[in-house]
Amino acid sequence: MSLNESPRYFIAAHLHRTETEEPLIFDKATAWQVAIYKDKANVIVVMKCSQIGLTVFAIICMIDLLRNGIPVIYVLPTKVTMYNFVKNRIDPILADVPFYKNNYATSQEDAAGSQLKTMFRRRVKFAGSNVRNAFYEMPAGAVIIDERDLCDSLNLKYLEDRMGRAKVKRKIILGNPTFDKKGIHKDFTSSDQKEWNVTCGHCGLEQSLTLFDNCIRQVGLKKYVLRDRRVQAEINKVARTERLEIAIEIIRDTYERREQDARVYCREVTCQKPIDRHGAGRWIAKFPERPVSGYHMNKVVGDPYPPAIITLYYKLIESLYDPGMYQHFQNNELGVPYEESGNRISEGMLNDCLREYTMPQSIPFQILGRNIEWTCAGVDVGERLHLHISALFREKKRTKRIKLLIGTLGGGIDDLAFEELDDMVKRFNIISGVIDAMPETRLARKFCKTHPGWYMCWYNEKPGKKELNRDDKTRELSLNRTEAMDASLASAACGDLILPPDWRYLDNGEFLEQMKMPIRIIDQKTERPIWTKGKDHHRHTDTYDYWASLMPGAASWGGIKAEL
Repeated sequence: MSLNESPRYFIAAHLHRTETEEPLIFDKATAWQVAIYKDKANVIVVMKCSQIGLTVFAIICMIDLLRNGIPVIYVLPTKVTMYNFVKNRIDPILADVPFYKNNYATSQEDAAGSQLKTMFRRRVKFAGSNVRNAFYEMPAGAVIIDERDLCDSLNLKYLEDRMGRAKVKRKIILGNPTFDKKGIHKDFTSSDQKEWNVTCGHCGLEQSLTLFDNCIRQVGLKKYVLRDRRVQAEINKVARTERLEIAIEIIRDTYERREQDARVYCREVTCQKPIDRHGAGRWIAKFPERPVSGYHMNKVVGDPYPPAIITLYYKLIESLYDPGMYQHFQNNELGVPYEESGNRISEGMLNDCLREYTMPQSIPFQILGRNIEWTCAGVDVGERLHLHISALFREKKRTKRIKLLIGTLGGGIDDLAFEELDDMVKRFNIISGVIDAMPETRLARKFCKTHPGWYMCWYNEKPGKKELNRDDKTRELSLNRTEAMDASLASAACGDLILPPDWRYLDNGEFLEQMKMPIRIIDQKTERPIWTKGKDHHRHTDTYDYWASLMPGAASWGGIKAEL
């Protein structure tokens, strides 16, 4: 095979070195990559999971395009990621790899910054998608878009203008999907939609390997087990004394030291025998007549290292009750879009939290056979103060919240209402609390300053903001609204919330209605998940109560080891 016959594959296999000066290895575990490197289509879309080495493919495509006299615009999500990418991935190989170094020329303009590089007498411009003017001035014959769904979709439209004069418009688009029919998933659905298929050595069935079809099976609502019974038996044995996620993690670490993994099985009902996930395979297109060449890859095949299957199982179990984590699992581990179906706290979910006890009028010595050692609270501010008080205990290394009080205080928002809140703090010995910072910021701040362990909370809805930012000096929290509400949903869904038998009638039925009110949807403008707004004070009060259980002291509290 020569440079002219399959240039990208030849460069990858014989000339390229990584930024750590390592050669690329094409073996049994990475055989699926060969066809992608040999693909000569003008438009290539790769919808993928994370960390499977395909950024190198994008870099080599850039090199090959420049070698053929085609100027390139290489787009990354932001200006900052662009600078880091050039510094950490591009500059080292231009300095150290002979084939690149010998064809790289530094002009005065190139030396002025990291945006421009000249190779083979052609120029590549690196651009952050969040800077619109980065797409101006330089014409291009090809565009490479890395991490498509993290890029600014509005600004990407200007790339078409940059290729206006090109006779052939070439595009390489890569990334993890986010939502159904959005971003790279929309691009992939317009392609020939190729999937990697492996042949079963027992029955001969050619099949694409997936986690749900070939590695695990469902045994109940949000309950899954590995198809490999030997590994599952080891997990079950550890899970007798440990939480399931911890048991899986312990067994995963054991198999990692052995360099072994759970087996993958044929999906054919009459076969169901072990299949080599890195066995002989080929790409099969769903719509071979389409000109756009599209590839989809998940970690069942794409991750070459054991214990990839046990790791996927662990991440699935860990994410089942948290919509944000589950979306990340689908996008980054399976390489598939997340289809929002209107997640919310349901009446059935709350009913599953029921236990036989009576809410006390003050701090009890025991509840459900447990000594009360820690109490927390959440307060949402509406026309009145909405208050939830919980006692905490540990069960199988999970923190459980038993609701001691759910209700409202005062006839309005004034000093008298906060005095009543102060009385509740004393009556229930509340150690940590979170209170809504709006709209009564002055009163909330005053209350937190006089009550150690309490924080006033600000919601933010900006993408990329950290889930939790705590300032112990000012007694303030900043929470991403979507992620904060995702976490409290997960707390209820996985049974960490405990309610009394009369929970449906608390606060004259308002607790039930307001807990169900917010729905997790996709914002059509930002294409990001949000929770709808409305009369939802108890839903936010529960969210604040949940985060109060994670405050200093509460999060590290030892609890009682007795069983319910």
